[in-house]
Amino acid sequence: MSLRRFAFVSVFAAVVLGVAAVTLEIDIKLNDAAAETGVAGAEALSPAGPTSLPGSPALSDELDPIALLYNMSNEIAKLDRFIVTGEAYVDARLAEGQIIEHASKVTVRVKRPSSMRMTNQTSEGLKEIYFNAGVLTVSTQPQNYYAQAEIPEGIGAAAEFATRELGIDAPLIDLLMKNVSENLSKDARSIDYLGTSLIRDAIYNHIGIRGPEIDLQIWIPVDGPALPAKMVMTSKWEAGSPRFVAFLNWEVNPEIKADSFEFTPPEGAIKIQFLHDSQ
Repeated sequence: MSLRRFAFVSVFAAVVLGVAAVTLEIDIKLNDAAAETGVAGAEALSPAGPTSLPGSPALSDELDPIALLYNMSNEIAKLDRFIVTGEAYVDARLAEGQIIEHASKVTVRVKRPSSMRMTNQTSEGLKEIYFNAGVLTVSTQPQNYYAQAEIPEGIGAAAEFATRELGIDAPLIDLLMKNVSENLSKDARSIDYLGTSLIRDAIYNHIGIRGPEIDLQIWIPVDGPALPAKMVMTSKWEAGSPRFVAFLNWEVNPEIKADSFEFTPPEGAIKIQFLHDSQ
């Protein structure tokens, strides 16, 4: 994920829909994920200069954070099918300056190479994004609006197209790609190992990635598959330094019905258009 910009919206699919006539504005930004499969090397900037990630590094006694990111990226890259569920908490700043928190339940279903469905459930409604069969769909309830666009086949290519052509923005989408370590290292000023943390009765390695505008923290299990269990994004230059926090649970290689990725418009749904960034 490029760390230059982060809109404080809910974790995988918090869709902000602004409707004017038949126009859909979405405040979601997909990462600059590459369409390639496999895990590319990462580069991080430290005070001493760039630190490269050649090959597949072994973890040292000091737990190199770049090696930890690489191993996490490799673990995700091996998954052909997975479901991520969890809780997301997003800070919002009121006009009076007070910082408040919104909570949501998130579910992400992925079947590589070309199908993905991201769901965000709040007390006020349901918002979803679908990638399937060359079509991107964004829908929102109870407003009962949806928009669609043709996209390239493949999750990586679809994400890149949605970012560049449609201006769609979705934080943390990098974790669903096959080159996570490279994406997380883009624009990073430093990548640091911050020790271990106890989270929900388990021990995790804590990594901090410092960016020009956004700081990212990731917690990776000390034991077992290196799949991230918690992520925090902090917009450090915004008043109050609002945060985005997500707790993640991974289900590996589950059976996912094919129709889970198919969007059927609800009765009375209104189809509207994406508003491109260029407009």
